[in-house]
Amino acid sequence: MDNGTPALMTDNRIRFTAQITNTNTSLATYSVTINGGTTITPNTNVSYGTTQFTLGAGTAGGGATFTVTVTDTATPGCTQTFQIVDPGTCDPSTPTEECPTPKCGTSTILINGN
Repeated sequence: MDNGTPALMTDNRIRFTAQITNTNTSLATYSVTINGGTTITPNTNVSYGTTQFTLGAGTAGGGATFTVTVTDTATPGCTQTFQIVDPGTCDPSTPTEECPTPKCGTSTILINGN
């Protein structure tokens, strides 16, 4: 997304939706971290299911690949990672246009094989 400044490419952000599931229904939330010196929101007490995430300013257009780590809140040793590939910059000639959504898969966390 163009971060409200269509003419300024250096502050563009990647926004994506991920479906994070867990087969153990007694577990309800997870936290998220990301590499690359940027931020991701939301990042704590995120409910399992489909969630829209936003990375920090400057993440779109630099060509980076980010690794997202999902960690179950109740079981800190239970983690899963997936990657988000930068889709490129937003088109400043169409300021209402969203940047393309990166393609990513789902992440499933298993607890003791359940």
